[in-house]
Amino acid sequence: MASDAHDHLHRPPDLLKGFESAEEDVPGIRGQATWFTVTAPVAILTGKPLPRMPDPPPRPPASRWRRLVRPPAARVSRQG
Repeated sequence: MASDAHDHLHRPPDLLKGFESAEEDVPGIRGQATWFTVTAPVAILTGKPLPRMPDPPPRPPASRWRRLVRPPAARVSRQG
């Protein structure tokens, strides 16, 4: 995410719109916006260690079509 903000009055940052737009491609990312837009920046600006990053949102199951067309290397079993 990035913002083309100039300041908080004339061209304020609105990163939430970016997270909302990304939600379609990355389901669950909207729920992590606070970490990226508040929690991490506050830690950086105050010189504190970054808190643990939230786990990535779970991926939706691949469609049958996607499973059929993915390259052979991606079909390798990941069993121990």
